[in-house]
Amino acid sequence: MKGLSKFFSLALFVFSLLVACAPARAQQTTNVFLIAIPTSNAVPVNGSIHYQFYITNVAGFAFIDSFLTNSFSAAIQIIEATNNHSGVIRTNGNIITFHTSQILGFGTDIASIGLTVRPLSEGLLTNSFTLFGTQLTTNVVGQLVNQVTNVPGALADVAVGLKTPSGTFYPNDSLTYSLFVTNLGPNVATNVVLTNGLKGLTFLNASPKQTSRSGTNVVFNLGNLANQGFKILNVTVQATNTAGTNSLSAFATPSGNTDPDTTNNSVSADIIVAAFLTNQLVAVTNNTTQVFNPQIGLMEQGILLSNASPSAVPSARVMVAGIRNTDRLFNAVGTNNGLPFVELPTTLGASETVAMLLQFYVPSHAPFPLPNSNLTAQALSAPVDLTPPPNLIPLTNTANGYTRIANLTSKVLIEFPSTDAAVYAVVYSDDVAFTTSRVARPFIVAPANWTYWYDYGPPTTVSAPTNSAARFYKVFQVPN
Repeated sequence: MKGLSKFFSLALFVFSLLVACAPARAQQTTNVFLIAIPTSNAVPVNGSIHYQFYITNVAGFAFIDSFLTNSFSAAIQIIEATNNHSGVIRTNGNIITFHTSQILGFGTDIASIGLTVRPLSEGLLTNSFTLFGTQLTTNVVGQLVNQVTNVPGALADVAVGLKTPSGTFYPNDSLTYSLFVTNLGPNVATNVVLTNGLKGLTFLNASPKQTSRSGTNVVFNLGNLANQGFKILNVTVQATNTAGTNSLSAFATPSGNTDPDTTNNSVSADIIVAAFLTNQLVAVTNNTTQVFNPQIGLMEQGILLSNASPSAVPSARVMVAGIRNTDRLFNAVGTNNGLPFVELPTTLGASETVAMLLQFYVPSHAPFPLPNSNLTAQALSAPVDLTPPPNLIPLTNTANGYTRIANLTSKVLIEFPSTDAAVYAVVYSDDVAFTTSRVARPFIVAPANWTYWYDYGPPTTVSAPTNSAARFYKVFQVPN
């Protein structure tokens, strides 16, 4: 044990050398080692100061319920507080307390606590910190002093916007939202940092990629933003695996400027996750093999979706497993736990069966096995939202946007000129005035300068078109 203690003492000594270049404060008692690091000694009024604390337990037992308190000598605004040991953060005016439930012993565990504040007045700002707990032999105390100047940095008004997807989400669904960061000026915003907080949501990916993770936060270093400059970030997350309310937030600030309006620096939204219904649904292939459709370049496979329960369901979905890495489910409208799915956009009655068409993009044009075990059907607790999105852009080539329409057997073909990779929406209605209209799903990503689209019924539309009932169409471009 004596040799082990020497080993950890040496490790702590090396750790202290690593932070020696920063204006750090290192405090040590017989059983705890604390390093406190401020990012800078001087900062302008309304600038930001980040404090980082590292707590190492060098005792031979775990610390249970220890507390780190930060008390400031002047008014501050809390920007961000993090604790990698999932402790509860409590605030009371200028006093911020972090609770760590457990820190393992023998120097094997380091609690990392971060605190970013904005000083609101000039002068010396003292952060008096205290680490205490029933198992600490002595409280660890120290002070960090910063000079706050009354010379503001160049003004740059950074604003944050958020666009969340519409529709109803279910446990393990993935969803993508957009964050907009704009510099309203008048000067260049330097070193802009965007912190995206997630509660009940699991981060999957982002474009551009995130630069770091801090607990439940995803942090983007956006660099400098010119006057009237902006950046758009698309973030994909997975909903919690239980029904309820999840939330996301975003906060952006320029570290080298004074922001004259902090009311637009943050934004938040709730993501409601609904529960699946327990109705018994069954999806099977309809004994037809996959057929290549050369006109649209897709493999097509028919399936049958049945409601074996005694009650109707508002809508339903079918998840498809076992798709090869080279292929994809072309008409999927989402993913759940990594599996793509299509949705029946209408009510499925008790003991009712409906035919649906799966479309696959298969570069080899060769069919692949799709056993019934690869299909999972789930009953949805809410109707699918088929409301056409706002701000659709009408195409000017014809009155309805398409140049040719052909009524085929149980399907309708529409042709329209397009811009490669642009996104289009088909809106349909049972009356020529479009007093009641629905949007076909999914949107169309144009493969070239000319696009062919089929209305074959579910899951793209609520039912297959028939000769006995009229159906009318319009094609729009979807704005970016």
